[in-house]
Amino acid sequence: MAETEQRLLYGGWTQPRKSGMFGGTSTGTYVFIAAAIVVLLCFALPLPGLVRIGAVLIAIVIVAPLWLSWGGKSWWEIALESRGRGGSLRSGENHYRSGGGTQVPSARCPGVLANSQLSEHVAIDGTRFGLIKVGDFYTVVLRTWPQGSEWIDQARLDQMVQQFGGAIAFNGQSPDVEALVAVVETLPESAQRVALQHEKQVKENAHPVAKQIHTEANYAVPSAEVRLEGRMSITFNADIGMRHRDTVEQADDIARRLPRIVDVIATSGLPCRPMGEREIIAITRRGYSPADEFDVETALLQGQDLGFSWADAGPLSADDKRGYYLHDAGMSVSYVMRKPPASAVDAHVLEEVLAPRSEIPRKRVVVCYRPHTPAESTRIVDEDHIDAERAVTGRVGRLSEEARLRVERTRQAREEQALGAGVSRFMISVTVTIPTDGDLSKVESLLSDLGTASRLDLRLAYNQQAALFAHGMGIGLVLPSHATISDRVAA
Repeated sequence: MAETEQRLLYGGWTQPRKSGMFGGTSTGTYVFIAAAIVVLLCFALPLPGLVRIGAVLIAIVIVAPLWLSWGGKSWWEIALESRGRGGSLRSGENHYRSGGGTQVPSARCPGVLANSQLSEHVAIDGTRFGLIKVGDFYTVVLRTWPQGSEWIDQARLDQMVQQFGGAIAFNGQSPDVEALVAVVETLPESAQRVALQHEKQVKENAHPVAKQIHTEANYAVPSAEVRLEGRMSITFNADIGMRHRDTVEQADDIARRLPRIVDVIATSGLPCRPMGEREIIAITRRGYSPADEFDVETALLQGQDLGFSWADAGPLSADDKRGYYLHDAGMSVSYVMRKPPASAVDAHVLEEVLAPRSEIPRKRVVVCYRPHTPAESTRIVDEDHIDAERAVTGRVGRLSEEARLRVERTRQAREEQALGAGVSRFMISVTVTIPTDGDLSKVESLLSDLGTASRLDLRLAYNQQAALFAHGMGIGLVLPSHATISDRVAA
């Protein structure tokens, strides 16, 4: 009788949140107390009635948005985002034009990446790697070959998951590691790789029958097939420590550490190598301008000059709409995970959303990990557990089951962290690119089904399409590191 292998389940993720009175946040509680004191003073002092009424109304306007939320965001967050979006619309920042006859002579990447710089360096093992500078952040990109879908047993797969978690925790031990962004991208198969391989393997003096068999076997691959590519970017913060590092110092430090980082990631079943300057330019260009993908791929495979530099890797035209992003000959729509799965999941949970699909050949699934250092991890899990218990003991009336579960999850996280597990924040986003005349409603329906199958609560990222698109390419833009709204006003 065959034995069924038991799958490990993963869960227990919590959203860091400092609890206050009546289920609110600590910031909302402090603001409520301060507003209450001001209102009481207004009523205690001999002030006109209109002043007292005005004080009450102002207190409500300030306090209520901190306690009320919609879609996982407080009303203060929504108001500040709307204000920022309105300002960008009035100033025309949502429209981007580059090239001859514009204020941007070259086709630079739009947004925060406009002032980015790309250089190439050599690691201590002789490997060349590209280094992207965005403000105080430096990013290296690794080309990966994801494993796990092969015919391997469940025990080996669970071991790979554990080792990948160890790789994230290993990078989190360094305080200057800002984020690790894993990108799994699907692209239309142009058969260029097969054609190049065919030219190298078939000799002119080969037997005609053998040549015919080899040709038919290779060129039977239709160009409408979809291929899968993977990469991982690691972003370092140069403004950590006693002084700020310049590009040369940061490059020397990364060159010393990069071989060890690659080895640790490779042990988790994720073979990888650093990508050079040329490859980074190519993936950026094909992302912003899908029409150039064939030429870019041909140049990469044949070792030809790309014909453009990092300053020309962006789009010639881009428009950041409320619910989608127009860039050259493509239209992209990005979805973001609203909250993690409510129940425990196994290692196969993301298979449906990661799998190549002919209906949406251009798709990127992005997982952004922001690991904490061991010292930060200890403080965070302790504070989360204390806040969870405070929410239970300080609640008046019937205790919700969610509060009990949060106490159990934080207690488990505390125990696992004490045993050596790392603590990391993460977010998941999905970006689909279609032709400008494509059907967005079809994409929405497909992503809704894929999100449900993968237990992801995906929502359309309104007013954040351009930023999520750039973040999803894994070229150095870590959105939380460039946020302009404080976490103190979060829900």
